[in-house]
Amino acid sequence: MVILILARTLQADREPERRPAFDFVGALLSIFGWSSIVLGILLAQKYGFFLAQEPFVWGSLEIAPFGLSITPVLVGLGLLLVILLFRWEGNLESAGKDALFRPSLLGISGIKPGMAIRFLQTGITAAFLYVLPLLLQLSFEFTAMQTGLALMPFSLMLLILAIVGARLSARFYANRMIQVGFVIAAAGLGSMAASIQPDASFQELALGGLFGAGIGLIASQILNLILSGVSEQQTPETAGLTSTFEQLGNAIGVALIGTMMVMTLAANLQQGFDVSSVIPEEIKAPLIASAEESVQLMSSTALEQGLADAGVEAEVAAEIEDIYALSRTQAFKAGVGFLVFASLLGLIVALWLPKRKLVDTEGAPAEGVAAAAET
Repeated sequence: MVILILARTLQADREPERRPAFDFVGALLSIFGWSSIVLGILLAQKYGFFLAQEPFVWGSLEIAPFGLSITPVLVGLGLLLVILLFRWEGNLESAGKDALFRPSLLGISGIKPGMAIRFLQTGITAAFLYVLPLLLQLSFEFTAMQTGLALMPFSLMLLILAIVGARLSARFYANRMIQVGFVIAAAGLGSMAASIQPDASFQELALGGLFGAGIGLIASQILNLILSGVSEQQTPETAGLTSTFEQLGNAIGVALIGTMMVMTLAANLQQGFDVSSVIPEEIKAPLIASAEESVQLMSSTALEQGLADAGVEAEVAAEIEDIYALSRTQAFKAGVGFLVFASLLGLIVALWLPKRKLVDTEGAPAEGVAAAAET
């Protein structure tokens, strides 16, 4: 209701003089190209990232060319379709026809690194919001409400730094603040990774406040920095491209970290079962096979109940629970470690951002920013 009331204050859109034709070919190339990449990443846990752990079966057809997993096949197909997408859009632009977007926009100074930063920022944030609730609900068995409250430090710091960052735009260059934001985010994630232990208490974990501060500082600058480099006429199209990279960041970020965590869990479980002196040899093989084929993240309570229902003797069940708890911890550490790496990658990419202030010293938008800020 509040949104509906406030929507009356929005400036009305200006209708175009001519309704553009819809680019069906470009839309299909975009849909199947990006979807193939995301699907390939999701299937890596079962079929392997590169070499096939087992062939991908589609009806009576087994797909494992040259012993490769379905993942590089799908990712390669997706990249090929994306390349064809850019070629197709470039040809439409050269011919003066309507297209989904104009590839020439990416040639504007600062647009490519800006899009990459936006992709990384949204991917890291989405992945973090996947990892932390899992950690709290599986390791500490928080309820959904408790998990939401535990995320408040992240949300509040993100909001505060987004507001503060906007006010700092008159004093500091936007690219420098984005670089500082990635440093803060990496430090917050690093402290969180260091505190993840099987016997850690809830209070010992860094709950994302520092990470939220870094992401908030980046979010306060990057969108305006991207849009400040284009003309008023190019702003809607640039904003659409930026939104596309945001959604890709969300999807690929969660797919990558989810796959990585499950694969890390499976590998550590197999190793733990193999070296255990408590687990009888006759049940090691089925345990290792189960970890390889159908492992999933679960709480200690759920695992304990499952082992009890299966009639596993107490000593062996306790050993399996300990191995699983340690393996689950390593999976979370691997996930957060990947986010630290992604944050440092973002810091490197940010070195290619244009050196620009978004607001002049009098508090007005800097030249070239007014139209973007209004939009």
